[in-house]
Amino acid sequence: MWAQTGRMPAELDVAELPWCMEYVWTWFLSLNSERQRTDMGSPKPLSSEQITAWQGLNDVRLTAVELLAIRVLDVEYLTAESRRAQAGKGRGP
Repeated sequence: MWAQTGRMPAELDVAELPWCMEYVWTWFLSLNSERQRTDMGSPKPLSSEQITAWQGLNDVRLTAVELLAIRVLDVEYLTAESRRAQAGKGRGP
């Protein structure tokens, strides 16, 4: 959705991020902008292959903690998108 509309979902608009995690958030946003979608437009989870390719393209080697943080952010993003889709069902055109 974000890549399609150019607007960040409200769930991803955090009030304040600890300075020590800002770079991981930036990395997640970069990965998220290249996220694949289903034929119906639903976001797919970030794959290990996508993350590995992103690391190579950006000359980054994620630590285990950084990878875990990105995976947690991914789950939260997918959950928020699912809730948004469910809330939109039943609405008229």
